[in-house]
Amino acid sequence: MASSEKPLLPAYLFLGDDKLKRDALLARMRERIAALGDLALNESVFDGSSVEPPDAIASACSTMPFLSEKRLVVVKDIDHARKAVADSLAAYLANPLESTVLVMLGEKLAKNTRLYKAVDAIGPEAIVPCEAKRRRADVAQFVHRLAAKNRMNIDDSAVGALMSLVGNDTVALDAEVTKVCGYAQSQGRTYVTSEDVSLLVTKAEPPKPWEMADAISRRDTDRCMRIINAMDGQTPFQPMTLCIQRIRELITVKSIEARPGNASIASVLGGPDWRYKNHREFASYFTEEELIEALGKAATCDVKMKTGSDQMLCFEEWVLGVCTGVWAL
Repeated sequence: MASSEKPLLPAYLFLGDDKLKRDALLARMRERIAALGDLALNESVFDGSSVEPPDAIASACSTMPFLSEKRLVVVKDIDHARKAVADSLAAYLANPLESTVLVMLGEKLAKNTRLYKAVDAIGPEAIVPCEAKRRRADVAQFVHRLAAKNRMNIDDSAVGALMSLVGNDTVALDAEVTKVCGYAQSQGRTYVTSEDVSLLVTKAEPPKPWEMADAISRRDTDRCMRIINAMDGQTPFQPMTLCIQRIRELITVKSIEARPGNASIASVLGGPDWRYKNHREFASYFTEEELIEALGKAATCDVKMKTGSDQMLCFEEWVLGVCTGVWAL
């Protein structure tokens, strides 16, 4: 191990919706452990959503490395793991094997869960934030860096055109920038223009108003930002109205689940069953307090939108608040 690098911890949680960053951190971890021995003999990879039996990951973590100082255990989509799996890992982390490095990757994991607390207890560097860039200026800077990585320049109009089509999905941005840079290079140029972007990057169909309600119900920040970027001058009032209606429905679902009995959502809210087929899943992503706060912040947003503030910016800030729980309003 290089002297400039910090000692490896027994577990890490790479958490956030920036998949490119999560994958880069995992690649770096693999490099470090490969330098200590044969990684092919000392790595186990699991899909958190389909682990069986629940203690399979903990068992892999308890295995000693072979001809190496460290063993690597990777768990992808840890945020989709069943409670039994998460609890098994939390129990393991109470006394982890020092020769194992457990790396878990996911988009979001509540801080009050047993597993999150177990990783956090390992040390302040065990949980690595991997949140995608939100501010347009930060995303634009990121695009310029991607172009530079391809030894190309990209003008500001091309950056704006790319962002309007792709949003802030770092994986998609990386792929599209590589594509347009390759094309510009084939034309004998060292720069990318907005014409290149228009030629090569397909414009998505305008989002339907209810798509935002579904995305915000899943707290899918990236999807929400892509929808907002694709709205192209539309006012945010209709999608926001549908989002507020959805949040009220989810509060009702929480109330139904807290009551004894098996009342159906459709019988309480009215309308066909298919309309509410995902509502219990959506409600599971929020606490009741978070949903109530989202309604209160919606009122604040509405006032700002009707009193001269940038309507789309206000809407974007509200959506980010609902998805992340961090409010700018």
